[in-house]
Amino acid sequence: MGPSAPLLPPLPSDGEDRLTGLGCPDCSGSLFVRVHRKVVTFFCWIGHEYSLGEMLAAKEEIIERRLWIAYSALEEIAIVVEQLEASGFALSDPEGYRNRATIARSQANKIRSAIESDRPLIPRSAEDHFVQDPP
Repeated sequence: MGPSAPLLPPLPSDGEDRLTGLGCPDCSGSLFVRVHRKVVTFFCWIGHEYSLGEMLAAKEEIIERRLWIAYSALEEIAIVVEQLEASGFALSDPEGYRNRATIARSQANKIRSAIESDRPLIPRSAEDHFVQDPP
């Protein structure tokens, strides 16, 4: 279920700013949207500013970074349990630890598959997009 309020409100008139429900890719603060001569830009109160292409590319990078973090953590759970068990370490609940390692490895593989099959919405070298461009 999505949010009840739109993340991107109707675009403001030329030269005006409007608060969005989007988070800044750099600091997670609230982003505002500005239209100036049909060029859309996003900015936060700290001063981070993005063209539409830059903002979307930054969001794509965040997705990939966070997925790799999740992948690494799950893979490490599986590796630690497997190596401790292989070295003869007495696990307090061997079956429970083995099950967790198996599930963690399975989840890690799914995340890696998602990372490897993901294609960014826009290329990294995207140019600025204008108000009349399709979403």
